[in-house]
Amino acid sequence: GLRGNLTPPPGATAAWRAALWTRVDALLERLYRAAVQAWHLQRVLAKKRDPVSHRRLIDALAADGGGVDACRVFARFWAAAAEELRRRLSVASDGSPFLRNALVDEYPKLRGLLFTTLARLQRSTEGRSADGGGGGGGG
Repeated sequence: GLRGNLTPPPGATAAWRAALWTRVDALLERLYRAAVQAWHLQRVLAKKRDPVSHRRLIDALAADGGGVDACRVFARFWAAAAEELRRRLSVASDGSPFLRNALVDEYPKLRGLLFTTLARLQRSTEGRSADGGGGGGGG
């Protein structure tokens, strides 16, 4: 949640905005890394087989009550991460006029950072099927 006073003291707005964008960059880097990990987890689950049943681990996951949706590890991660990001930004901006104004005033910057993160993620996963098939080699 929000901690303390989220209004910069007089003359500190530029420094606060710089700190905000540094934190947004760090957040998007963590999001990117976690997304790549979820992608690789799905690929491993799709390739590796249970030593006893010889079923792919992802199929065993689905059969053990998770259903087909359990196989969509990356999609489930991404949906949850996007919703959490939306929720936290909403709560934070509702609680801080400074934050709300910074995000609105510099929306093109935020949009650019998000697109850059998504493009990196696409490059890291393209040509590599999440279901274990496809080309692209190891990752």
